[in-house]
Amino acid sequence: RRASSNGDGGCMSAARMPCVVEPRTDRRRIRHLYSRAVFCLQPPGDTATRSGIFDSIVSGCVPVLWSNETLAQYELHLPEPERVAVVVPAAHDDDALPWLAALLDGDAPRVERMREAIARVAPRCQYSLLGGRPAGTPAGEPWDALEHALAGIAARRCLRRSGRTPGT
Repeated sequence: RRASSNGDGGCMSAARMPCVVEPRTDRRRIRHLYSRAVFCLQPPGDTATRSGIFDSIVSGCVPVLWSNETLAQYELHLPEPERVAVVVPAAHDDDALPWLAALLDGDAPRVERMREAIARVAPRCQYSLLGGRPAGTPAGEPWDALEHALAGIAARRCLRRSGRTPGT
């Protein structure tokens, strides 16, 4: 079943078995399913943003989107979103699962590189409850979602004050 835009999410396990997560599913079960999946479907919803994209990434699952515009919402946390997510081509809107299975079978090295990139950016997508910086994190470098957002906002302010616009 293709996840619909009514808020259902879904995933594809390493065994290429689709699993559908219903909207009222326990959050622990969702995290469990995401952590065992290779791909996590993140169909469009009521808003341009999807918290499920962050849930996917912090679980080590490749988010599957239906629009490049969705990725644009996350530039502060995902500077190179194409390395950590896939966008279903419009020609495969109605048959995303077979397309993903073909991607997994036909380009396993790409999928593995994406999962490695996800492991590197996952700390940017979660808020830390730790009192200090985790061991091995370079000093002066943002390391959780809040620090990345604040650093990105500060950088944009500097660009605007200098008369430049972000992204140029």
